[in-house]
Amino acid sequence: MMMPFFSFDFYTFEYRSGTASGDSPVFNTRRAYELDESKELLDYLRDQFLKIDFIDESVDLCATPEANDYIGSVRIPLRDLLTSDRITNNFPIMNEKSMNMGEVEIAIRFYNASVRPEPLSKEFAAEMLNSQVINKQVLTAIAEKLAD
Repeated sequence: MMMPFFSFDFYTFEYRSGTASGDSPVFNTRRAYELDESKELLDYLRDQFLKIDFIDESVDLCATPEANDYIGSVRIPLRDLLTSDRITNNFPIMNEKSMNMGEVEIAIRFYNASVRPEPLSKEFAAEMLNSQVINKQVLTAIAEKLAD
């Protein structure tokens, strides 16, 4: 039986979830971070992805060194927060061989944000319109994460 957990780094914060059990666990996790608007934060949102890694704690790497405890990861472009106060979607969990291992529901949002970042350039907006997200069955869910 799988014993998955997830972890991520966001800006200056780190998080590791508790361990769940089963092939389709539900993580109902809410994280809130207080952020000061700055050029560094805007640059971070513009250039970085939120990468969430999923690991199976039930895999015994000592007993079986060739085993793999890595389930996969989700990469969420944070630049969408420059034009909206939230990102809510189902994102594919992709392993190191680019195989879809399932899907996770993510909601990221700003609360009480007083200043909106600058508008997107036409080129950047066109690039965003061309991006696609592959959707499959939901295996796990993670709830809202960010707050101001």
